[in-house]
Amino acid sequence: MLEIKNILEAVLFASAKPLTAKDFLIIFRDAAEFEPGENTVLFKDITLEIIRDRLAELGADLEGSGRAFRLQVNGEEYKLATLPDYGPWVKQLFDKYKPQRLSPSALETLAIIAYRQPITRADVEAVRGVNVDTIVTTLVERGLVKISGRADLPGRPMLHETTQEFLDHFGLKSLEDMPNREELRNIPLRTAPVEPEPAEQQQELPIGDLPPADSPAPEPGKTPPADPSEPLSHTEEAPAQHPRSEPQTPPQMTPMDADENAV
Repeated sequence: MLEIKNILEAVLFASAKPLTAKDFLIIFRDAAEFEPGENTVLFKDITLEIIRDRLAELGADLEGSGRAFRLQVNGEEYKLATLPDYGPWVKQLFDKYKPQRLSPSALETLAIIAYRQPITRADVEAVRGVNVDTIVTTLVERGLVKISGRADLPGRPMLHETTQEFLDHFGLKSLEDMPNREELRNIPLRTAPVEPEPAEQQQELPIGDLPPADSPAPEPGKTPPADPSEPLSHTEEAPAQHPRSEPQTPPQMTPMDADENAV
């Protein structure tokens, strides 16, 4: 009867991508369904716990076997990888292989992001004291750093953190495997100053221009009546004033007029 550990090794050897324990679970069930046989049906009801235990045994066997490859674990993913000692010969299989060599400044920036992630670009610059726009862009293009969201700060700056490619590049299972991680994370670092958000400028009206609180709103299309206490502007005309009618005094008659009017 075949051993589960050997089946796992064969599948990993033939796989072109990393596999998880759940991937193996599906592979065992599909093999029993589409390739029914004595061995495949026997492992149809295999569990995730058994798969993880056999993968751990396979990794321990490869570590002490002196083989040129090992079982590499990145988070929940498993894959077979050649040892770094055999890199110069394996690289010749790739015609356009270009090694991704990082400069000291790029490594320093990457280390700050790795140990303090998620972190804004401004905080990285506060630690290094120089502009890191080009370096961070290069790290993102190489797949070592990614944008994980936005900080709850004025301007909503972007947050950066490392990727799965970062773990693969440095042979780490998780971020917990970074050396002195807890010690370095607790060291206080300089941060970028937080700029206050600009206050909204609102146009304030003079108190004298404000209408009284109890004044009714003017109807649409009508001009509100003018305040009688205010003087008329030069464009307004005062209403015509009618002269007051004075009582008329009857004319006094002279003696000559009296004679003329006598009958």
